[in-house]
Amino acid sequence: MKLSGLVSLALVGGVVVAQGWVDRSVANGPAPRSNPAMCFDPIRNYVLLVGGISQTGQVLTDTWSWNGTTWTQRGSAPNDLTAMAHHPGANKLLGFSFPSNAGSGGSAQCYEWDGSNWVNQSSIPLSPAYAIQSCSLLACYDAVRREIVVLPNASPGSTWQSFSTVAVFDGTTWRSIQPLSGMYPAKAIAWDPTAGRILMTYDDSDLVVVGAQQYWRETSRVVEWSGLAW
Repeated sequence: MKLSGLVSLALVGGVVVAQGWVDRSVANGPAPRSNPAMCFDPIRNYVLLVGGISQTGQVLTDTWSWNGTTWTQRGSAPNDLTAMAHHPGANKLLGFSFPSNAGSGGSAQCYEWDGSNWVNQSSIPLSPAYAIQSCSLLACYDAVRREIVVLPNASPGSTWQSFSTVAVFDGTTWRSIQPLSGMYPAKAIAWDPTAGRILMTYDDSDLVVVGAQQYWRETSRVVEWSGLAW
């Protein structure tokens, strides 16, 4: 007999545990949004949610925490903050932004979350070759090299092609690296503890030939960061 619409259950240690996504949205929690930044803060033991775009297209500048039970609003945030990462050696939760004027004389910025406010720390050596309006960022901690890697996110309409470098933070100093393999239209990055490397996924396309017909087929690819190349 075929059953549909049921949540599968697993018996673990004598306790029945639901497997799947559980809706944690509440009336007094964060408003609906797209493209927020999220990261676990091991210093204060909660998840941070920052910014994003509202359903009406408004840029949101709020900071929320989730302790596993309750959402708590923690104040404001830089309106261009789009990525976060924790550096264990420096014991800092950092946020990264690419201001709308960065391509015309400004620069990408690093902020530290002190539990109450986002405090500007420094600029990031991640500048485009020519002026652009804005760009969202991706960030991830490399546990082998003990550094945070920051790079442009190839979200729809972005101009990631104008970047030739990634920015790297060792806990004290920022430096710029020009990947030997070039830049990719990155969509997401994450740490893989098994491989001991950062993984990055990006969109690509393959030329497919069927008889006399040719067409481009959209696909996704995954590459690893070696510290010098993807």
